[in-house]
Amino acid sequence: MHYRFGPLLDSHATTFRLYAPSAGAPLLLLADREPIPLKAAGGGYWQARIEGVGEGTRYKFRSGELEFPDLASRQQDGDASGWSIVRKPLAPSDRQGPLRPWHETVLCEVHVGAATPEGTFAALSHRLEHFRDAGYTCLEIMPVHAFPGARNWGYDGTLAFAPASTYGSPEHLRALVDHAHELGLCMVLDVVYNHFGDTFNFARSYVPEWFSDEVKTPWGPGINFENEEVCRFYYENAAMWLSEYDFDGLRFDSVHEMKTDGRDRFLTGLADVAHEVKPHAKLIIENMKNSFRWLERDSHNEPLRYLAQWNDDMHHVLTYLTTRRAGRPDTTIRARIHMRTSRRRLPTASCMTPLKVRTVMVAPMGATARSYRPTVSSPTCRITTRLEIVGTPSGLPSGYRRNKPTSCTS
Repeated sequence: MHYRFGPLLDSHATTFRLYAPSAGAPLLLLADREPIPLKAAGGGYWQARIEGVGEGTRYKFRSGELEFPDLASRQQDGDASGWSIVRKPLAPSDRQGPLRPWHETVLCEVHVGAATPEGTFAALSHRLEHFRDAGYTCLEIMPVHAFPGARNWGYDGTLAFAPASTYGSPEHLRALVDHAHELGLCMVLDVVYNHFGDTFNFARSYVPEWFSDEVKTPWGPGINFENEEVCRFYYENAAMWLSEYDFDGLRFDSVHEMKTDGRDRFLTGLADVAHEVKPHAKLIIENMKNSFRWLERDSHNEPLRYLAQWNDDMHHVLTYLTTRRAGRPDTTIRARIHMRTSRRRLPTASCMTPLKVRTVMVAPMGATARSYRPTVSSPTCRITTRLEIVGTPSGLPSGYRRNKPTSCTS
């Protein structure tokens, strides 16, 4: 894919590019050099081609009094407020076809910073056999793009292209994915396209066109998906993770919080770009509305756009069972949820929409080979949930007793 965002290297120079339609006279900042004016390049872009500048160069931009890193930075020197680093794209993998079919997927959600004492890509790579031996076939890596500080859940990032330096380099992340594939583990990356974090969100100041003040999300103004260049930015980001880092798929965070009129067109285009880069990409959405239309399939049972979505029906049912209230679970409840599968078909509960899934997407935190042996033997299955209440809040429905497992079927 031809990238419009980020530095463009050739054998003699680097072309620095910035999308900022409303900026007056933005400047390029290079370490130990005087500021360099950027020239208008059309379509809201600015650029400057600098001879003798190559990979490893640190740079920033300035608009007015504001200095900021490249929104499309591929690597940071420090966190999301530091210098951006010029680098070449990673070589794409020569792997052909999917590592595993989707119906074999047993997914474990993993946070790089919390999975090992070291909290790095390299340390997690040394622990991959644990997940394989526990019976998992796929890891979903929580967001790794650059964020403020040294530790973060990943949902407050602002630089979508740069792996967080506290976890390691881009090469370390690619090595993690490659080693997982050697062990037969698929890798899915959690990406956040519905908002930026508040801290170090410089884009609000120098490219307000990126946002829509008419749309509010739990994290601030919504992303303006009616802007074609904004959409293009995220298309390029998805293509990078699937090609240069060879992730098997992507999980898109909270698509229900994409609220501008261009959302549906964006989500359709996003899936098209991902499948163009990797035809068998495992594309998963988190959608609290559980709109099945995004999961439609063709006559060969292949997904037209997205392969699966987070099972928020299960989330809603468990919330109601434990609190008798709709919405998010009461934060005072602490529960351990154990799940197992059987070959029987999923029934349709009266309080739920039909669950049309191809596999079980559950991964209890801390599960081990002794405590949890997931198996998937059928495209459709029944999920039996044993909910053990270990903290009893006031108002818990009758029939639930402390430390006594209760079963419910979805």
